[in-house]
Amino acid sequence: MYADQYRSERVILVMDFPPEEILEFVSKCAGIDKRLLHAKNRMETTEMRALCVLLMRHLCNFTHRDICRVLGYARASRISRLGTMGPSMVYEKKWLKEFAFLKTRIKR
Repeated sequence: MYADQYRSERVILVMDFPPEEILEFVSKCAGIDKRLLHAKNRMETTEMRALCVLLMRHLCNFTHRDICRVLGYARASRISRLGTMGPSMVYEKKWLKEFAFLKTRIKR
């Protein structure tokens, strides 16, 4: 009886994170003040902003325009450039273990 029944094993990732939660998480992991993520022309926060862009694109379902509004002092071209930096940082395993909190937001 159960052999003919279809069971979907897919995992649905919730994409309704508030952007403030992502900014708080990145600033806490990096050990910097959250206000620095909104600052203009700060080279020391470029990697942190790249992680914020990556997480907002995939967890908040934000467009470049939405991210520009949240981060401030950024244009869509800069957000796009930051968006290409983010995955390379994660793949280098520099931040991979810090993303363990994401498992708590996955529904089965």
